[in-house]
Amino acid sequence: MNAVAESTSAPTPVRLPIAIFLGALLGAFLCAINPATAAVPPRGATIEVDLGRSRLSAELRDVTIREVLQRIGDRTGASISGLGSDGDRRISLVLRDRPYDQALRLILGNGGFLLRYAAPARGGHLVRISLVASGAGSPSLRRPVSGTRDAHDLPAARGEWEAASLETVGLLAVDGDRQYAKVVLEEILVGGKEPEVRSAALAALAEMGLLHVDLLIATATSDGAVDLRLTALEHLADSEREDPRIGAILAELAVDDPDASVRGMADVFLRAVWSE
Repeated sequence: MNAVAESTSAPTPVRLPIAIFLGALLGAFLCAINPATAAVPPRGATIEVDLGRSRLSAELRDVTIREVLQRIGDRTGASISGLGSDGDRRISLVLRDRPYDQALRLILGNGGFLLRYAAPARGGHLVRISLVASGAGSPSLRRPVSGTRDAHDLPAARGEWEAASLETVGLLAVDGDRQYAKVVLEEILVGGKEPEVRSAALAALAEMGLLHVDLLIATATSDGAVDLRLTALEHLADSEREDPRIGAILAELAVDDPDASVRGMADVFLRAVWSE
């Protein structure tokens, strides 16, 4: 009986055919890009607010701006005003520990906004977010402003009013709180760096019927911009019957002012006063 020799060679490994391997890769790729098969994160908004540092973090996925602002208002205690059709726009965004103004710039895009804070004595927290729709006919991007409603607290924030922009003045002119707008616009008129911004503040106060004669006198006699002084003179002349000081001020400017255009306009207004 012949013995059967045992094979000593190693077993041949089983290999996956290349076609099956490529097919598996293709299937995985299609699954990743096909919405019907890929895992899609749910819609929603997760917002965390650090009230002490006035900063927020958020994970937003396909949610409306209206919902985001409502969530922010709920967490900060701030009221929201002025949100128009832009509130229905959906956004997806991730924010990490951003200051309020930076976060809102990213959330609102071209929408304008004004931030209002309580007085330091009351905690200095955010109390209101005022918005202007991007299609409202005014500049699309607004400079955020923070401040207080109390006049005695404003000097601490005066540096912000000095840097105010035309967009800021435009927002204040349509703000629902006229007393707050008056205080801030007066601060901008007195301390704003740019003449055109101070002029816009004067025009806004006049349009709102909130110009005070003492502020007009100060502007007409001492502002560094001649054009603004001339505008203030026009308003002073219109108010001459309301304040007996105005005639004397016009007479002084007509004689002693170093600028010829101011002297000329003061003289014209003074003659008109005398002829009445």
